[in-house]
Amino acid sequence: MDSIFQIQYKSEEIPVWLSSREAFAYLQANAAIVDIRPEYETDYRVFAVSRIFYLPYGSYRDKFHIIPKDMLLIVADNVGILSAEVASYLINQGYPQVACLAGGVVEWNRDGLPLVRDMDYELIGGCACRLHPKKIRIEGSSVAPE
Repeated sequence: MDSIFQIQYKSEEIPVWLSSREAFAYLQANAAIVDIRPEYETDYRVFAVSRIFYLPYGSYRDKFHIIPKDMLLIVADNVGILSAEVASYLINQGYPQVACLAGGVVEWNRDGLPLVRDMDYELIGGCACRLHPKKIRIEGSSVAPE
């Protein structure tokens, strides 16, 4: 698979954007998702991929060092709004291979790509950017590992 980073302008800290299908192809070749959604969003719907790191948006600057630098990282959120900020930060911190998932988990779901769901914690709301849980889980997510 050709490197997507031939077109990445690292000096400008501009991440590459991947469609969900492009991202899935890279994930089959040992890339990893960096899921920046808050825990309540991962209670209901989790990317069903073999390599995933949870780095909630509210704490990514404090915890980014847990992410290895030797693989392609695809930053994902709910709809793709916050991914570019986190991806640019990682590029600035010396991560050489960083991309964003266009449309986030919402597009991933629309494309029928693998997800794990806990229907007890289905999200409700008027639009994808204002989702919230129907009920609060005290003990943490049933589908997302810590």
